[in-house]
Amino acid sequence: MSSENVNQLAFCEKDLFTFAVFVSIAIRCIASVGPYSGQNKPPMYGDYEAQRHWMEITINLPVKEWYIHSNSNDLMYWGLDYPPLTAYHSWILGQGARIINESWVELGKSHGMESLEHKFFMRCTVLFSDMLLFLLPCALYVLYKPSIKSVKEKIVLYLLFTLYPGYILVDFVHFQYNCVSLGLFMWAIVMLQGEHDVVASFFFVCALCYKQMELYHSPAIFCYLLGKCFKLKARQGLWKFMCLSSVVLLTFLVIWWPFVGERRLFVSVLRRLFPVERGLYEDKVANLWCSLSPVIKLNRYLSTQSLLGLCAAATLLGITPTCWHVLRNPTTTNLHLSLLSSSLSFFLCSYHVHEKSILLVAMPALLCVEYSTLPCLIFLIASVYSLLPLCVKDNGVISFLAVHMLYSLFIQDSFVRPPLDRRPNWHSTLYYSTHFVGILICVAWLLCETPVGLPDLFSVAMSAFSCAVFVLFELYITAYTLKDELHQKHE
Repeated sequence: MSSENVNQLAFCEKDLFTFAVFVSIAIRCIASVGPYSGQNKPPMYGDYEAQRHWMEITINLPVKEWYIHSNSNDLMYWGLDYPPLTAYHSWILGQGARIINESWVELGKSHGMESLEHKFFMRCTVLFSDMLLFLLPCALYVLYKPSIKSVKEKIVLYLLFTLYPGYILVDFVHFQYNCVSLGLFMWAIVMLQGEHDVVASFFFVCALCYKQMELYHSPAIFCYLLGKCFKLKARQGLWKFMCLSSVVLLTFLVIWWPFVGERRLFVSVLRRLFPVERGLYEDKVANLWCSLSPVIKLNRYLSTQSLLGLCAAATLLGITPTCWHVLRNPTTTNLHLSLLSSSLSFFLCSYHVHEKSILLVAMPALLCVEYSTLPCLIFLIASVYSLLPLCVKDNGVISFLAVHMLYSLFIQDSFVRPPLDRRPNWHSTLYYSTHFVGILICVAWLLCETPVGLPDLFSVAMSAFSCAVFVLFELYITAYTLKDELHQKHE
């Protein structure tokens, strides 16, 4: 092949990848046209209003009043409950809103702001944040992944990441900025892939300082980096550990600096981040405690402290096998598996879990697709079904059906069909069974009358079904890891 033909092929491949990026952006734009959380639902509205309100608070009040209840900052009306980096992000966006239309963020007078212009502004803030902080690291991760050589495989994996319906539904329909925390997490993964551990630590701390739920990933990241320190000679390992620790502490200190000077203020922020009084779980989340609630309501028999202990013990039990494995064998594969098991254990067993937190599990599942393809795809499909109660609540069922169908067809064409043509197996059977049960519950919910006296029947059924899939998947990942651990011991 001549050099001219090689150059033409290279340009063609670049064009194909660029087209994949534009497809991802276009689908986000289309999804953004639909309704958002709390639209036309006073007095509290929804997450859309929460994000707008945080812009209002941060640009109009001093930093030290952002997390403190006052006449100007009613914490019962969407008070800030995320770490300082979220507040700083809201401040930046709020400054933009003030420049365009000051009434959008006028203190005390802009509550429930709903207009076409404001919706366009808010949707654009998510899209721009997403393009910079999520789509870009996903592209870099795929392009520089050494185990994937062909451009077609890179494009397929990129679209698998960026077209994941759960992420699109929560950020671009419901309305949140998960693109920031998950994007910072992906930047950390990209840096770890390139052996830039210090930079990766910085990005992960930023992710944790944007949303405290990034704690779901922290045990795996910690054990992986600590394991790498142990693998080095004593002096080199100690130096690496000190460098990593210094970056982590310094990053935390810089981000939290306005709040660490006064004990009262610092405690107030922590109480907002970890609201023990808000209960074991939020809405119809597909975790163990919510799924068990129709049978036994644990909060009737156990105190809050006992529930916290139970959740901590169950979560610790779930994360230990894979975290121990990655500590002993700090490889990229083991890191991804540990991230998956750790985040899923937190989602299933920890205290006060939101249904939207399943996105924190979906990202590691996407990282693990190359190691265990169909089991990870089964989980991803079930995770999307677990968000149906949220979409019904937001009047976003049409968006749910559209993006879920598109993603399912993409998976079917890119991953499922080729293996089935060669050799059917229990993985593929379970994949289709997951789809069948999910569709069955979905159709029943949308077409059948809710039984009198059981208003939450379909939402509970969908959550319980999704939870069952998640539990089986967690057991599978743990068994997969333990098998590898035993194999290495025998070697």
